[in-house]
Amino acid sequence: MTGQFWIILTVGVVLGLVGWLLIAPLMLVIDTEEQQYAVHWRGLLSIHLVSGGRIRFWVLGWTKTIDPWSFSSLFQPGKPKRKSSASVNRFRMSSRIVLRKIKRMLQTFQVKTCEVNLDTGHYGYNAYLYPVFGLLSRPDRRLRINFTGEVLVKIIIRNRLYRILLSFIFS
Repeated sequence: MTGQFWIILTVGVVLGLVGWLLIAPLMLVIDTEEQQYAVHWRGLLSIHLVSGGRIRFWVLGWTKTIDPWSFSSLFQPGKPKRKSSASVNRFRMSSRIVLRKIKRMLQTFQVKTCEVNLDTGHYGYNAYLYPVFGLLSRPDRRLRINFTGEVLVKIIIRNRLYRILLSFIFS
């Protein structure tokens, strides 16, 4: 009897974790005003670009900050690997199918916030772009031109893993 309980409990926990992986929101945040550039997978993973060009990773409570510019000494050119003479016949998709799958996958992403406040530095270009940005703006997409030298971008893009998987399966 207790053996069945542990099996049911283990299966329930595994199904719960897989379910969470599928429905946990995946977010890309770009905010130049707050100096925040990050990718979040709620409860699982977080990647932030911090000062000095360093990258901070957070994975299930484990935190690590790395400097991607200091890895040059780690990658030493080695001997080139020889390719095997036996060619493997692999399944290849046509480029049209691949492009359709990529297009369907990109359509699953939702732009939650899009705010752009732009100054090109040229009064003429700003004057031309002012009515264009006014026409392209909507309540969920604020595009503005200013003449004060501010350049601010705030974009939040959200998706879930199950949407990406369904787009690949059904396209």
